Amino acid sequence: MNKWRQRLATWDAQQDLYRPDRERGLRAMSDVLASALPIEHPRVLDLACGCGAVTDRILDAVPSARIIGIDRDPVLLRIAREIWTGDPRVTFEQADLRDGAWRDRHGNGRFDAVVTAASTHWLGPNDLTSLYRAIATSLRPGGLFANLDWIPIAQAPELQRLSNAYVRGRERQLTPEREEQLSPWSEWWAQALADPDLAAEARERSAMDLPRSAEYFADEDWHRSELIAAGFAEAGVIWRSFSSAVMVSRRGD
Repeated sequence: MNKWRQRLATWDAQQDLYRPDRERGLRAMSDVLASALPIEHPRVLDLACGCGAVTDRILDAVPSARIIGIDRDPVLLRIAREIWTGDPRVTFEQADLRDGAWRDRHGNGRFDAVVTAASTHWLGPNDLTSLYRAIATSLRPGGLFANLDWIPIAQAPELQRLSNAYVRGRERQLTPEREEQLSPWSEWWAQALADPDLAAEARERSAMDLPRSAEYFADEDWHRSELIAAGFAEAGVIWRSFSSAVMVSRRGD
C-alpha cells in the first residue's frame, strides 16, 4: 500500500471510531447505487469527497462508474488525486459547496447519481436547502441522491434521546484524558499537515477561511420535506444505525 492509500486507510480508521457502523452505511450507499445505476459508465458526483472514501466504495461496487469528486480542502484533494492519478474514471475539483460556481458547471442533469457522506451537518438550513436544489438540477430524471450522515429519528423523542445518548457515550470514550493528548481526528490532521509532500497544500489550507461545522442535525422528516420541495419525487431512509442513516432520494421523471 503506497503512502497515499495509507492516508485514506488511516482516515477511514479514525472515522470508524466516531461512527462505528460507518462501513455498513457506506456499503448500503454503494449497494443501492450498484443496483440502480446504468450498467455502462454511470456518471456520479461525489460532493465533499475528502480523500475519496465514498469514491473508493463506489468504484468497488460499480467499476465502470465515472466519478467527479468535489471538495474545498486542498490537503484532502491532493491525497485523493494521488490515489487515482492516471485513472480516467475519476477527476477531482476544488470548490466550496456553498459556492454557486460548481453548480453552474454541473447543474445540467448529466449525473446518474450524487453522493455525499458526513457533510450535510456542516451546512445550516438555508445552505442545505440551496444545496438540495442544486443536486436536483445536477441529476437526470430518475437519478438518485444518497446521503450518509447523522439524521435523527423523526417524531420519536425518546428513541432520539436514546440514540443521542449512545453517540455521546462513544464521544466520551474518545475524549482525551489530558489536554495535551490528541483526538483521533486531530491526530490524523497533525500527521497529514506535517507531511513534507503536503506542505504546499497545508499552507494553502492554513490561508483559507474554512468555516466550522454548523452542527445542524435535522431529522429525517425535515430532510424529506426539503428534498421533495427541491424537486425529488421521493426520499426515505434505507439504512439506519441509531442516529446515523443513509437517506436516498429519487429525482422526478
